[in-house]
Amino acid sequence: LTQAQSRPDYCSSILELSADAALDQNLALAAAVQLGTMIDYHWKFFNVEQADRISTTGFRYVILNEEDKAYVRTNIVSKMFACTTRPIQKQYVRCIITICRHDYPEKWPGILNDISNALQSGNDKGILTGCIALYCLAKKYEFELYESRDTLVQVMQQVSPTLGQIVERYMQSLD
Repeated sequence: LTQAQSRPDYCSSILELSADAALDQNLALAAAVQLGTMIDYHWKFFNVEQADRISTTGFRYVILNEEDKAYVRTNIVSKMFACTTRPIQKQYVRCIITICRHDYPEKWPGILNDISNALQSGNDKGILTGCIALYCLAKKYEFELYESRDTLVQVMQQVSPTLGQIVERYMQSLD
């Protein structure tokens, strides 16, 4: 496993394994946990100098391939939407929170489109996925000072009309 972690497509491969419905669910969960661990520990590193500077002595860091990171960013929200297993979905949430903290908005502006598309999907699973992804994005700003939350305010201004329509539809369905 340690040797495989340095492959340039490791994260995208374990993302695909974790999302494979034909795979034994325990194996898929193990892949999702491994993905979460890789992202938690290694996503922040982008080159050897920076990794040496910020890592603890003796920590064996992995510099993840940028194409691999891009693949994960592009596909993880849709994998969460397709996921039917709650423990795997929790691992995706863990991953999205970490990726947002390091990559939003500079490297992952597309998450906002993923959130909007999920919220506008018209089905409960899509709306839930969009809300969870929005929560993950908001976690980035959880401990920021008010002045540093301008980006979050812009995000909320963009998705608030859609959220308002969703609430309105649900309220009408209760009548």
